[in-house]
Amino acid sequence: MAAAATTAATVKATVHSPASPFAELLRRSRFATFDPSIKQTYYAPPSYVSRGNWGLKRPIALRRKNAFITLESFEDHAQFIEWNNAESQVRMVRRIEEMNARTRTSGTPWGKQTGTSPVLYDSDYCPASEEKLAETSDTQISDRSELGTAGPRAYGSNRGPAKQDEKKKSPTHVQPNIFAMSPKEFQRYLRKLRRLRPEFHEHLKTKAKEHNEALEHMSLYQAAQVEGNFHRSFLSDVSGKEFQDKSTHKIVQQPHYSGGLMYAAPSPLETQLWTKSKPGIILQLNEADKSSKFSSPTTQYIASFGGLAAELDAPLPGDQKPLFDPSSQQGVNLADIPEAIAPMRLSRKGVKLYMPPKVVGRKARGLEGTKIEAQVVIDRPELEKEHPKSSFANPPKTGVMEYLLNQSKQPVTKALKDTQGKRHKSKNALLNSLQDMIKPKGTKEGTGERKGAGPEGL
Repeated sequence: MAAAATTAATVKATVHSPASPFAELLRRSRFATFDPSIKQTYYAPPSYVSRGNWGLKRPIALRRKNAFITLESFEDHAQFIEWNNAESQVRMVRRIEEMNARTRTSGTPWGKQTGTSPVLYDSDYCPASEEKLAETSDTQISDRSELGTAGPRAYGSNRGPAKQDEKKKSPTHVQPNIFAMSPKEFQRYLRKLRRLRPEFHEHLKTKAKEHNEALEHMSLYQAAQVEGNFHRSFLSDVSGKEFQDKSTHKIVQQPHYSGGLMYAAPSPLETQLWTKSKPGIILQLNEADKSSKFSSPTTQYIASFGGLAAELDAPLPGDQKPLFDPSSQQGVNLADIPEAIAPMRLSRKGVKLYMPPKVVGRKARGLEGTKIEAQVVIDRPELEKEHPKSSFANPPKTGVMEYLLNQSKQPVTKALKDTQGKRHKSKNALLNSLQDMIKPKGTKEGTGERKGAGPEGL
């Protein structure tokens, strides 16, 4: 025992040498995080940009502040770096954030891929909507010693879930991505599918029974349309059951509703009260689909606002005119630019995203693969009489002194006068009916003539 203690005392603690600074820098460098299949932008501080240092292997020629680049490849065999300017893409996202309007995706191809989860608002100006809860069971607890021993995820079980309209429910079409699986994960997924064969046979029998029952109300053409994607509907049902089961601890994979264009979700009222108007250019008259009998008679203009070609559906003031007239032989006159500039803001419809850019993959694209539509209105007080929706009667922020002092253009006394007129008419009608009941002298029966036919005759 004494010898073992002596040996243990003589052993010195080994001190490991610190990690190499090169290894630490390599782990934090852009070379280690660069992925050619992801089209991402890079930024460098101004002190480094002035020397052309972008954290790459060699400096590049771009030495301007507030610049952004994208890399096609980190290093070429010819010992040069292939990069592109990405300022337009970054500034486009910043302009959308400055507009502070929620992006709509309803009825668009991208909206069909984002799932059925609603957008959550974190604002004092949320739309008025309340969720009805299902009926709860009010159970009486006899033994209070059992309180606090239910375990994790068991508290609040008596609270009913939010009621959902059966008509608004839509199936979950999320399925496992086999292309993103490793070989072991793919083999595990195949074994799971083999175990689901009996359930798939029952699914086919149910579909066949439903099809046979519906044949009586189908035409020959409808009966000939045979559905062939039974396996997809079955896998969607299986995935939906797994997501609803809390014991699986699985979260529904839902893409961002705007594709990362804007992470805030302001309500329409918040956009109206807290967003200032910005200058826009009225480009030309939009005469699309005027020949169709279903086209609307409203006049629309094409305007440039925030880097977007937006639709302007509002009458123009007397001093404003489009910059270009397609029906005339005269082109764009630079002297007419001040007359085409007007303060604008997004309308209630705001920005509508049809398809976000594809930034991951071999053929990643930037703004070229994006489809966005916007509708704007002119923000001018003098247009309120002609087009009330184009401006706001009280533009200051809610609660400030200017908001309280700002009076609406429609006086309150007008409504009081109308109310007094209605009361006067009802008073005359009551007096006339009382006069008919009294029948004063001098009235000829059978005729509507009498002395003192008004209230003064009483």
